[in-house]
Amino acid sequence: MAADGDEAAADGGGDEMDKEGDDGPEDAEEKKKWDELLALPPHGSEVFIGGLPRDTTEEDLRELCEPLGEIYEVRLTKDKDTKESKGFAFVTFTDKDAAQRAVEDVQDREYKGRTLRCSLSQAKHRLFVGNEPKGLSEEELRIIFPFNSV
Repeated sequence: MAADGDEAAADGGGDEMDKEGDDGPEDAEEKKKWDELLALPPHGSEVFIGGLPRDTTEEDLRELCEPLGEIYEVRLTKDKDTKESKGFAFVTFTDKDAAQRAVEDVQDREYKGRTLRCSLSQAKHRLFVGNEPKGLSEEELRIIFPFNSV
């Protein structure tokens, strides 16, 4: 019986999981989205930097952090009305090791007369659901979304 299974594997027959298309989307547009998601930096590669002077730019942050590792993204948080910096930012590196180096190097560092704070960014696992019926009770919501807590 084992010989029959070996022959099936050798001639390409057998397990359905080996067929192309089972490992991801078949549509070209969906494949592109899939590839973009897989290219995102891993969890734990983003740092929070606080205590920044109000005149700090994204370019300043890149100069501060580039020696520590390859940067994927810099997000300088600004007030939506005044467009002025709020004094903190998020820097995403392409790998976790660079983020850890940033925490060690930037924490308590003097920068333009200010003492910086740096820590690994904390993920907020939230899900927003809109357009739900107004009369939906918490019990009904728990049935629809059977998570541990709502």
